[in-house]
Amino acid sequence: MGVPALLVVSGKEGFLRRRFLAEFLEERRSDGVSIEIIDGEPPRSVEQALDGGMFFSQRMAVVENPEKGNLDTYKAHAEVKDPQTILLLHVEGQPDGRTKFGKWVKSLSKKVHQNFPLPDKFKEEEAAITFLEEEVRRCGKSFGHPELSRALVSRCGYDFGFLALEVKKMVAIVDHHGTNIITSEILKGVLGSLTQSHVGPVIDALTKRDKAKLMKALSLIPTKPRDPSMLISGALQKTVLRWFQVLNLDALPTQEMARILKANHWFIKNKVLPVAKHWGMRDILRLIEVLANAERSVLSGHINPWRGFCANLILAC
Repeated sequence: MGVPALLVVSGKEGFLRRRFLAEFLEERRSDGVSIEIIDGEPPRSVEQALDGGMFFSQRMAVVENPEKGNLDTYKAHAEVKDPQTILLLHVEGQPDGRTKFGKWVKSLSKKVHQNFPLPDKFKEEEAAITFLEEEVRRCGKSFGHPELSRALVSRCGYDFGFLALEVKKMVAIVDHHGTNIITSEILKGVLGSLTQSHVGPVIDALTKRDKAKLMKALSLIPTKPRDPSMLISGALQKTVLRWFQVLNLDALPTQEMARILKANHWFIKNKVLPVAKHWGMRDILRLIEVLANAERSVLSGHINPWRGFCANLILAC
């Protein structure tokens, strides 16, 4: 197949990284390669995957948390010719260049290392517009006017995942009308439902407890034709309540915690629990109170619920 014995996929641009990984693994499956997902943190987990015995077909082991694994094992496997097991190291973010693992990853060639960095801050808007236009072309469509892509980005923000979702909506509409051209009328119809697409950046900012990002994410949410307080607070509740749940179960092993919550163990251990601990129970309860008060202010007829919700959310962050 011409695939090296070891590959690395990394980058903070999560949507492009995850999509590349999903499409790449699907191609390998279609070639008859069996795929196994392993966690690099447990001792010798990678070595055990490589020493799993003889196989009749080629395998690929996708290693999550590869920075926790044995660097010497990775280096040795990268030199193997015609490997029976291919290692794919999936790094969620940029490798830390101060560590031995990060320095080694950065020394790899582009043939082996697929990296998806975030665009520079001053290039975010243009990068989002370029991505949006390429995504539309990828679907075999085109904008009827060159400024429509900029108009959509100005309303949606710069998150590639949400832009891709809006493209899917537009593609469905133009297919229904039997055309390949996205017009201003079609775009106006899509823009009416964009408030939901702004929830992701708000959750991301809260997860990182980044007030600056939270303020920016909130400022991008349209407040007309209706107040978005109920929609945004309702969308945040599931995430915040999951933080509350895992902290209540913190005395249990993470495997048992995941079983009780009927959730993926790796996700609970690596994505939910660290964030919940970073917030702490007192601040999570305060955040839950902010969400409840946002809905209460709408139902009680407050003159400007959104302004109060934003102020309280930023204070709680």
